[in-house]
Amino acid sequence: MRSLRSLDVTGCPVSDVGVQQVVSSIGSCLLKLKLGSTFITKESVLSISESCSNCLEELDLSYCRCVPLSAVKSLLESCWRLKTLAVYGLPFKSGLSELCRPGLKIEWKHEV
Repeated sequence: MRSLRSLDVTGCPVSDVGVQQVVSSIGSCLLKLKLGSTFITKESVLSISESCSNCLEELDLSYCRCVPLSAVKSLLESCWRLKTLAVYGLPFKSGLSELCRPGLKIEWKHEV
């Protein structure tokens, strides 16, 4: 399983513990991780930033409403290879502009 490069658990009943176990096992190999519409929290995002910092290029956190902006900022400080970050439906009213950096595409639209 260490050769797994992409994982999509969008909409699955995934917990922080589950995400932490997966990324601690195979995070150094993951290029693409889709966690949209799950109930993860900042704990998962911080685990991703620790375990996937050298490889992750694409991350989808869309509709993960328990993920705060501060966790996303920490992730972006660690994961410099990240090229695409999807955060559709997250309640960030401000702060996204300071997340931008060259080579990073942030896909976002706040829905009321």
